[in-house]
Amino acid sequence: MNFAKRGAGPGVGTGTALASVLALALGAMALGAMAGPAWAQESDGSDAAMDAATKPAEEAKAQLVEEETEAQVAEQATAQATAQATVQATVQTEPVEEEDFAAILSSMLSLQSQTQGDELEAVLEQASAFPLGSAENPVRAAGPPGQRAYLARLRCSDLSRTQFYRAGSAGMSPYGNIVDIYIVSCASGTPENSEIYIDMYHSGHVEEAAVPGYGITGGRAAE
Repeated sequence: MNFAKRGAGPGVGTGTALASVLALALGAMALGAMAGPAWAQESDGSDAAMDAATKPAEEAKAQLVEEETEAQVAEQATAQATAQATVQATVQTEPVEEEDFAAILSSMLSLQSQTQGDELEAVLEQASAFPLGSAENPVRAAGPPGQRAYLARLRCSDLSRTQFYRAGSAGMSPYGNIVDIYIVSCASGTPENSEIYIDMYHSGHVEEAAVPGYGITGGRAAE
């Protein structure tokens, strides 16, 4: 289901309520994750002790990634709800049912695209007519770590690494998901500065192609 095509009910208040529900839900999930049981250290052998010693660090890293993803999802969904509420101040649209909103939130948190199956294949074919990394053909990635991993693999004309930061969200992608804009720059080579659009709601996907103007490690250059 495409969140962008659904309303949040009449008036700005409903959109704000949806944003509040989203923030509370994500906050509860984050608190639940932090309240999880700690790893107990093994004492019956060196291998077991080493595993036990590394588990807290691995758990902490996984929790940070989860919290970062939840925070970025919350930011995106809240911005979307606010934008919908603003439009609905003058235009009446179909309200989002509670179960629909719950399903949307669940799919966002699991990094699942709103477009799947044959529909996804059709959108991919249409998007391929535009440059990779553009608003019409955003790079597909798996969450914030996937976004950064892709950008870290890009190479400037002098083979140096890129520098990048997330500028924020920028509406909906062709796949029905909220898309992010990253500002990417090369300190010495080219391109000097670029805007690259990345859709993070494609769990398990790793993009192999480079956006135009860049090389990429472990993949293929732009055609």
